[in-house]
Amino acid sequence: MRGVSRGAGATRSTSISPLPPEPVSGSSGPRLRPGGVLFSLDGQLRATHEILGDTRFWRDEVGVEPPVVGGLEYEKLLALRRS
Repeated sequence: MRGVSRGAGATRSTSISPLPPEPVSGSSGPRLRPGGVLFSLDGQLRATHEILGDTRFWRDEVGVEPPVVGGLEYEKLLALRRS
């Protein structure tokens, strides 16, 4: 970017910590730290609400306890929070 200098040897740091090295609960699916949030913009689809609200899907297919899903049943933007 023009006019912006970081100086010699400057590095960009971030406050995002890496994911744990092993998948959560031994699954090979998405990994999310406890307290982490995954956002979905697919809330306009009825099927999305049905699958995300299905306890059997989470336990049998994903292999984890169901997360808290903010906006389930009434929002387009859904927030899945791992406890």
